[in-house]
Amino acid sequence: MKRGKEVATVEIKERLAVTLESIGDGVISTDRSGTITLMNRAAENITGWNEEEAVGRPLTEVFPIINKNTRKPCVSPVEEVLETGRAVSLANHTVLICRDGTEKILADSCAPIRDNEGNIIGVVLAFRDVTKQRQSEHRLLEKLRESEKRYRDLFENSIDIQFIFDREGNYMEVNNEFIRESGYEREKIIGTHFGVLPHPDEMALVLDAYEKALTGETSNFEMRSKNKDGKFVWYSFVNRPIFNDKGEVVAIHCIARNIDEKKRAERALRESEEKLRRSEKRYRDLFDSVSDLIYTQDLEGRFMNGNRAMTSIFGYELEEFIGRKAADFMKPELGELFYTEYLEGIKKKGHYQGISSYFTKDGRKIYLEFRSNLIRPADGEPFISGIARDVTDRVLAQREIEKLNKQMLQAQKMEAIGTLAGGIAHDFNNLLQGILGYTQILAMEKDKGDPDIARLQQIEKAAHRASELTQQLLTFSRKVESRKRPVDLNHEVEQVEKILKRTIPKMIDIELNLEKNLEAISADPSQLEQIIMNLGVNARDAMPEGGKLLLETENVILDEEFCKDHLGARPGKYALLRISDTGIGMNRRTLEHIFDPFFTTKEVGKGTGLGLAMVYGIVKSHEGYIMCASEPGDGTTFKIYFPVMEGIPARFETEAKNNEATSERGSETILLVDDEEILRDIGRDILETFGYTVLLAPDGESALELYKERRKHISLVILDLIMPGMGGKQCLEKLLKINPDTKVVIASGYSIDGHAKDALKAGAKAFVSKPYELNKMLQAVRSVLDE
Repeated sequence: MKRGKEVATVEIKERLAVTLESIGDGVISTDRSGTITLMNRAAENITGWNEEEAVGRPLTEVFPIINKNTRKPCVSPVEEVLETGRAVSLANHTVLICRDGTEKILADSCAPIRDNEGNIIGVVLAFRDVTKQRQSEHRLLEKLRESEKRYRDLFENSIDIQFIFDREGNYMEVNNEFIRESGYEREKIIGTHFGVLPHPDEMALVLDAYEKALTGETSNFEMRSKNKDGKFVWYSFVNRPIFNDKGEVVAIHCIARNIDEKKRAERALRESEEKLRRSEKRYRDLFDSVSDLIYTQDLEGRFMNGNRAMTSIFGYELEEFIGRKAADFMKPELGELFYTEYLEGIKKKGHYQGISSYFTKDGRKIYLEFRSNLIRPADGEPFISGIARDVTDRVLAQREIEKLNKQMLQAQKMEAIGTLAGGIAHDFNNLLQGILGYTQILAMEKDKGDPDIARLQQIEKAAHRASELTQQLLTFSRKVESRKRPVDLNHEVEQVEKILKRTIPKMIDIELNLEKNLEAISADPSQLEQIIMNLGVNARDAMPEGGKLLLETENVILDEEFCKDHLGARPGKYALLRISDTGIGMNRRTLEHIFDPFFTTKEVGKGTGLGLAMVYGIVKSHEGYIMCASEPGDGTTFKIYFPVMEGIPARFETEAKNNEATSERGSETILLVDDEEILRDIGRDILETFGYTVLLAPDGESALELYKERRKHISLVILDLIMPGMGGKQCLEKLLKINPDTKVVIASGYSIDGHAKDALKAGAKAFVSKPYELNKMLQAVRSVLDE
């Protein structure tokens, strides 16, 4: 018996010696007096001393350390351990003076060695050279600091523990779950080194993960961490490096989850497997009491056993699992590939972990996070033991976040394109002003029989067509005037259906399915007509061989759940306009761009690419929501939601249009203010042709000076709304301060609903749309002057 114990002791010492020589960290042990008793090869390499020379010497001679900043000797960690009886670590600025005089910065852990009675008989130091790592610059990752508030909320309110520490290992940020789980106060934990929390037994594992993160590697590990009450709790950790724009690691992001229960389950599982033959009932009771899935497999991956949670989640009886592989519960095309990887990982590394999708007996798709380990019992065949957790809700939530991100990016893109389109249309309107204005003036100066009249009319017609294009761009960017009133959407659909029947080929059937008691909406009838006509014509082009066009209306309610999945939609009551065809449909790539200005799938000359862009702009200006569904060969459906006006009846009356030409002249003096020279020139020529005296100003500042000098003679001011420097509205306010009775007409290429409406409220008398129509401009001028 004694001989056997001696052999076992020798074997343990040999195994310990091999282990010490194999690890990469330096290890030195001393007795209570600080005299070195052991040193491994890594310690020899770091200090420059070999073990034969070092053993028997004081630790302070072989391991002299100083403070990097003050250059003063540091207190020996042995003394500190002997004094406190606890493990200690070196400060961040501790430097080792090597035997050859070189200096190395160390990361160190020093712990007491105790005998069987708990008495300290010596000290062991574990250390490594971290000189290169400490020389790297310490920078905060700006990318996370600049994250949007939504991602900050995800960090702060995550159900997982999350925190960030810098390259030195100091906590920079911790989330609410960290504070709740650990019990520490945020102010006290920030700036603290992470080394104060791990269990001493796991410190080497933690340092290894930390070193990997600094080299750019992601690592997963499990360890015990001390909470404020002094209790050590098991957590699973994922360490991910955070890079700056140069690819340098500037911080480390950690996600942790309390796995105390899981660890207890794993421990219980191992114990139950070891005592299986002696206590089958106790093992099964414990096995089935765990909420996580627990299973065993043979080396071919076939299930040998499983707990109640496994049968409960999948819906199968245990007998239906035995002998089958996990691949049998996965998609066929993924199952075999996964299993090949899974079994290879088990055999090579002794474990495998990840997240995979499976199908339950009733067809539900679930996601399980699992970890499998290869077990080699002393008295039996090797087998695989594993534990898994249902993380379906977490995976689906993450996918939902990704989906919303994509929708947000699409909305931002459409907003940016709208801003660009509006700017281009505004500038193009200014250019058209010269063409239209001078064409109309030249036509007035010609005799009726002059052959140039027809040519000028063609120029004017082309300019009007160009103006229509700019109006479509302005509609898309929601900067065009709309005249909204209570409208019966059914009435508008019926009116457009009559037009479509006259214009669409007979081989296309048009059907109506309109809700009888449809709520009224606030809308511009002419713009509703544009929407239905555009979508109707597109449907016609998608059905060259004939088909069916279906126009439907319906009262609907959009709830919070729908709006969460559809960015831009808002909860409430809506009148739904659904326009469907049985045409050729669209692929996903086309769908992503259908509302982009100038995007078209039609042949050159058969479309401007502005139709759907204009539809999008009109819907947005009506505070509605539009969506499209289509598959190649399966037709297309547009759904447009308009907010309803509850309790308000719709009106069908139309507004009278005044397009009569004017021949009224005047002799008053008018101040014309515009930053575009061509608009000033054409405005002056139009007004002077009809007898007015015109003063010109290129900006708000010049206009004010000129008005102060000639205010007694100036009867009217025509003021451009959008100008560099002092804008039109600001100039208007200053003019009215000088003379509250000043008559001002606002001119703009944008909608009257925007800044122009504010200017009219501020005291302007009228609004003129650009490019100037000769008759409309003269009518507005004469009307204001005659007030």
